[in-house]
Amino acid sequence: MHCFSSLSEDVASFADHYCGDVRFVRLAVTPEQAAFYKLPAAPPKPTDRRRFDGDETWQAEALDPRDLANIVRRAIEKRVDRAIEIAKQVGIPLKLAAKVDRVDKDYFETVVEPLLRHPFVEFVGEIGEGEKEEFLSNAYALLFPIDWPEPFGLVIIEAMACGTPVIAYRGGAVPEVMEEGHTGFIVEGLEDAVDAVRRVPELSRKRCREVFDHRFTAARMAHDYVQVYERLTNTRQHERLEVRA
Repeated sequence: MHCFSSLSEDVASFADHYCGDVRFVRLAVTPEQAAFYKLPAAPPKPTDRRRFDGDETWQAEALDPRDLANIVRRAIEKRVDRAIEIAKQVGIPLKLAAKVDRVDKDYFETVVEPLLRHPFVEFVGEIGEGEKEEFLSNAYALLFPIDWPEPFGLVIIEAMACGTPVIAYRGGAVPEVMEEGHTGFIVEGLEDAVDAVRRVPELSRKRCREVFDHRFTAARMAHDYVQVYERLTNTRQHERLEVRA
């Protein structure tokens, strides 16, 4: 599981109390997700050093275990049914790459696996970092058919780095990460998605990579961090000068 270190105590207690021996793969509960799923809130703990815009936060112990399971399941499924239906309508084979953890095995076998029994669909399982570049580079496009407020969508920029266009349902950070008509298409429904797949040849794979190089490289991230730090430093220096004056 990947989370802020300040949440580690919360997650450990949650798992011990409700689930026993559980291995979380991923947990991300943002204010947007809390609003989307109508999750309960709790006051920040006095020991919590994180900053909050309001008087409430969404800590693991504030959530009903069924709510949390629902979020995790949606993250796992990523609306496989949508992706398969899109592939069927456009007549293009679909390759699905995903890791199925032990805790998700029953859900995968009962809910997801039956959807994979279609001649257009090939489930390739988990792919490592060394295989990901070839997998994405050789794809006609990446389907990202989510139905939840995605906090970021790392696979979107991984596809862009490989020059692969993205067809993504609108949700969460998708409109911020993608450049409509340049790195792919943001769609609102099945018919829209099918049309977008057929329009992929209009896009430039070179442009996808250029957008990644301009916005999402480690150098760009470091540069932006430095700018933020410099602004904060200059602001504090200015404040100290005003106090002394």
